[in-house]
Amino acid sequence: MADQIYLTPAELLDRWRGAVSHVQTLANWRNQGRGPEYVKLEHKVLYPLRAVEEYEQARIHRPLSI
Repeated sequence: MADQIYLTPAELLDRWRGAVSHVQTLANWRNQGRGPEYVKLEHKVLYPLRAVEEYEQARIHRPLSI
């Protein structure tokens, strides 16, 4: 089985290139039950890359055809 890749909140912000600008926004989303799935070990939050990709895919908008 392949090792799963995890992103820290700071790495997720880098991936999203400014679409979300603060780790506090991610923390707020977690408290509200929003955002990608995450794992919490002790006090460290990690986002499985698979969950981040699924979250991004679910938010792809396609142009309306006329």
